[in-house]
Amino acid sequence: MTHAYGRTTAAKYLTEEADEYRAIMRFFLLQHRAHQHFVASTRIWQHVRGIFADYSEEKCQYHLDQLQEWGAIRVLPLRTRPRDISDVRRRPKTYQAERLALRLEEARLAEEQGRSAKLNPSALDDMLRSLEDLVRLMPGPGGEIAGPERKRVYKLWYSAYNSFESFTRSADSYMAALHRHKPGSVDPEQYEAYRNRIGEYLRGYVRRLFEQRDRARWLLGGLAAEAERLAEVCAGQSRLELAADALAEDYDALVARLREQVATLVRYFARRLRTGERSDVDVLIDQANDFIVDISNQVKRLSARARGGSLHEQRLLELARVFADLPEDGIEQAEWLAQAAFGATCPLHFKGEAPAPTGQKAWEAAPVEVLLQPVKRGQRARVRPDATPDRSWDEAEQMRDQADERLRKVRELEDLFGPGQALNLTRLELASRDMRGLLLQLVNRAEAGAGTARIGYRDWRVVLEPVPLPTGIIAAKDGFLYRRPYVLRLQKGKTGP
Repeated sequence: MTHAYGRTTAAKYLTEEADEYRAIMRFFLLQHRAHQHFVASTRIWQHVRGIFADYSEEKCQYHLDQLQEWGAIRVLPLRTRPRDISDVRRRPKTYQAERLALRLEEARLAEEQGRSAKLNPSALDDMLRSLEDLVRLMPGPGGEIAGPERKRVYKLWYSAYNSFESFTRSADSYMAALHRHKPGSVDPEQYEAYRNRIGEYLRGYVRRLFEQRDRARWLLGGLAAEAERLAEVCAGQSRLELAADALAEDYDALVARLREQVATLVRYFARRLRTGERSDVDVLIDQANDFIVDISNQVKRLSARARGGSLHEQRLLELARVFADLPEDGIEQAEWLAQAAFGATCPLHFKGEAPAPTGQKAWEAAPVEVLLQPVKRGQRARVRPDATPDRSWDEAEQMRDQADERLRKVRELEDLFGPGQALNLTRLELASRDMRGLLLQLVNRAEAGAGTARIGYRDWRVVLEPVPLPTGIIAAKDGFLYRRPYVLRLQKGKTGP
């Protein structure tokens, strides 16, 4: 068994002084990405020689032998029997890079290409869809998960957690790359154009995070109570998948790892609901907002510098010009100007009473102590911040009630469409005029949307199909409505994992 903290000799080429090692391993990675996993030594030599003109074939073979000794690559056996030892030496060898060496070079290449880091909000959408399906499959306290459903529970959780990891990796990489690639231009127009592009993108991302965060908190609030049973079901299914060594992972270790995955999602999205601490998604939202504020402030600083500095700097420069324009014999004017500018002006951001003038020169008079009070702007807090009641549980309960109400209305609409999921509006009788109003609203939206209108629940939508009749009748308790007839079909879109 390999020790977790043992030496990684496959990475030794990264610490060597020869740049040729780096060129060889980068070539192996590029060929691997092009699905060419077996590379001839002659191709390697020709590639590196294109970078280093004096690179000899003997030196290339020495480097390949050294990389093989370190475990970064391996040589494939010859397919035909050689005639003698010299024939073995003359023949080009075929190499394949080891998996660990490829992963190390991929990590280095990804770090070099950090500029290409992008957000992946669709991964969060995939996670929420999997969690919604998973919550519906969980039977609740005291219930049992049937045999065929256990495999689906495992697939949904595996998909949800993989999507979560993809989302967090892209978010962390993007926020780290933002500061590295912030432009250093001092041109206000160029920096403002950058601020407008990246600021609009981040504000849209923050709005989407706000919406998805509340949905995730509601889903995880119910799923956290089922964490133990979910971990046991997924662990049982995971043990059926064997690793390459034909050994299954320890059951208790699997349950602990899956239980920790559930806790990770709760900590990332819904920790504030349980402990009062900030969730990681709240920190991510604050980071995006702080970056928007930072680049906005930089635009203000550059604009002020282009105008000659801030307002205070402009006043000081104007005062300096006045002093410079005084005549050489205007000492009295300079003294009066100095007294007015530096000795008799109250601070702008403090309240206080200036002493009465005495006619004495300001720099000759004794210091006078003036009690100053800071000027506070904005609305004053009526209660102490620590006295604000914690309404997080009430907010969670309110979100659950709203979600239940939306689900109830959707179920009513589904029952109205019936098993065939279609309504014929040529002659339709409804139990209430409210339901007629809802149907007419869907029809009007579908007519305005090229025959399709979304309901607002998952991927459900209604589609209009024309009917070759002049008039249809929709009846309710308050009377009849005559309008253009349609067949209104309910399409639920993707319902599986």
